[in-house]
Amino acid sequence: LDYKHMLEIILTKSQGILICGGDFNIHLNPKIDSSNGKPDSSHLRKKVNKYMKEMGIIDIWRETNPTGREYTYYSGAHNGYSRIDLFLMFKTDVFRVIKCDIRTCIMSDHNPVYLSVELKDRIKSTLWK
Repeated sequence: LDYKHMLEIILTKSQGILICGGDFNIHLNPKIDSSNGKPDSSHLRKKVNKYMKEMGIIDIWRETNPTGREYTYYSGAHNGYSRIDLFLMFKTDVFRVIKCDIRTCIMSDHNPVYLSVELKDRIKSTLWK
């Protein structure tokens, strides 16, 4: 399965709030998502960014940390850090995000990404006079 086909299946079969998280193994923005800051010409990265934009899907950590330079993975082979572990969701649901942060882990080459969301619909209170 390619990314577009996988996203189309998820989008057509899902109901409610969609949150997709994991090790995507790509930099969505290599200038700020990798410690070497080098732009790349990754065909896959370009396709994934295009599909996300078309489908209204956002990278939650980047949305809440637009200029942040924190990383989730260290590669000894490349002697560099990168942010490749992501939570994705529809832009229309971003109001549900309470907090998204990257923490440290000494037991793995990946740092965990924590996401806290409000799953219940918020009921607006009304004041009666």
